[in-house]
Amino acid sequence: MVSHGSAAAMGAFAIVVLITLLFLRLFHEKRKAEQQEAAAAEEEAGGDEEGQQQPPAEQAAGPPLVCRYRRADGWRERSCGVCLSELADGEIIRVLPACMHYFHAACVGEWLSAHHTCPLCRAPLAAADTT
Repeated sequence: MVSHGSAAAMGAFAIVVLITLLFLRLFHEKRKAEQQEAAAAEEEAGGDEEGQQQPPAEQAAGPPLVCRYRRADGWRERSCGVCLSELADGEIIRVLPACMHYFHAACVGEWLSAHHTCPLCRAPLAAADTT
């Protein structure tokens, strides 16, 4: 038999879980809307105001992209999210098209051999991205 006190505690726990799930869903929807607005604004702008070519991380998603990092190209992040070391000009990086995060190619390659998600945001990757 369940006592009145434990039934109330279970009810309160259920309410807290439901409220948490609601907030998580709202946060996800807000973030998704912000990303869509940013992408639309970027398309309207047609590139950098200074006339520089957009870095690959700003281009449309497609197959995995492997390229050389150059800070002058305007990359937003300056460190690898896997090994946490600073990215240096000329290093080979890999852009994950599902979320557009980028890492040292070797670091993320090792991560993807054991996982099928982005190491930073855990976005699921298509099967073709794990090679």
